[in-house]
Amino acid sequence: MTKTMIAVLVGVIPPLAVAVILGFSKTARRVVASLWRRSKPDHRALHQPPAWGLGHVGTTGRPSVRFIAVCAPSRSLRRAELDPDAAICFVRDRFPGIFPSQPAYSSPRTGVRFDLVDETRSDGYAWVWVTGRVDLCLSIKPGPAIDGRIVLPILDILHPIALLADAVASPAYTDVFGKPRFFHRHFDWFIGVGGELTRPDNCTVSWDDLAFPGRRPERAGTSQHPFCPPTGFAQDQLTNWNPRRPVTDLLAAFLNDFLQTTATTISTTRPLILSPPLSRPATAPWMGPTTRPTAQQCQRRPTKPGSHQPLPRPLHPAYQQWRLEDRHNLKKEAELPRFPHMD
Repeated sequence: MTKTMIAVLVGVIPPLAVAVILGFSKTARRVVASLWRRSKPDHRALHQPPAWGLGHVGTTGRPSVRFIAVCAPSRSLRRAELDPDAAICFVRDRFPGIFPSQPAYSSPRTGVRFDLVDETRSDGYAWVWVTGRVDLCLSIKPGPAIDGRIVLPILDILHPIALLADAVASPAYTDVFGKPRFFHRHFDWFIGVGGELTRPDNCTVSWDDLAFPGRRPERAGTSQHPFCPPTGFAQDQLTNWNPRRPVTDLLAAFLNDFLQTTATTISTTRPLILSPPLSRPATAPWMGPTTRPTAQQCQRRPTKPGSHQPLPRPLHPAYQQWRLEDRHNLKKEAELPRFPHMD
């Protein structure tokens, strides 16, 4: 090897080695940056189009209070479509007996919606959006009125939240949106409870009281109307929520803020949630049966996307039983102690 060749090699090899090292380091930096972006929550799915906007809960235009619970992944999904059949089966399996068997709307690029229609007005809906967000909107009917006060059963508010929390943590949700490769999936929540309802005489009024199954919290304010924040209740506590935590922690976080906002002290919030256990409310006929359909039954059901026609709503046995026990509920509610009127 001549001196000229040695000089050429000495002049060429070090720059090549430096270029290779820099190339590998740049690729490594890109990989690390991509993994960091995927692992860091962006909190976009809760408000990401095409999902409906959140904020003002509003009224139902009926003698019932609007309730909405929304749950979305903390990290936005990297997908443009979903399987409508899997989303339909998800709603049927996780919210049994609440909605009709056929969806009102179905699109791979948007999602699947089930409507709860009573006569000509909507009583609620369930949306499974392509972004991974799941909406559950229902109407909370007041309990038997006493002394002209409008009373909401607290269990009718807690039960749908527990249903949605159980749904997004189930394998059925993973069947629709897939399983994360490297990180556990966390969720952002929006929970809203309307403060007003419309009486049969078309007069809009605020509800007055809450009915508790056991020990009742004391009122902190007697002239404060119920109010729902635009960001929902307990936004700070329910952001980036770990679905592996107990559902009771989720309900307690919501109740702490909900009772404070509605002028109720929170000294007995924790015992209320933990004892007695959350049971099925007897004043909510829309909840349907507690048994879920099997996988074979779900597959045998027709999955026609978007019937767009209101289906007849037969009287469910739970609703018939509720009507039979209405007089008993009146007597039972009359025996409960009441705190002062908020007006």
